[in-house]
Amino acid sequence: MPLQYLSDASGKQTAVVIPLNDWNRLKSKFRGIESVISAKLPASKRTKPSDFRGSISKETANDINRYIDESKKEWENDTF
Repeated sequence: MPLQYLSDASGKQTAVVIPLNDWNRLKSKFRGIESVISAKLPASKRTKPSDFRGSISKETANDINRYIDESKKEWENDTF
């Protein structure tokens, strides 16, 4: 399958072009591939963990940290 790579002005690869016959073969082999591909968001729209920073209250964060600390103590005291 001969691929063509498209690049922006700085030389960064931005896309891949595959021959139409190969694309059609992939579509028949992997039914629903088009809907999966079209459902993917561009990188600029993807959610990063840092997007959720500050979305819980400080009190909730403290409760979670207390729970984690207690769990660590239980784990360290547990004998097999």
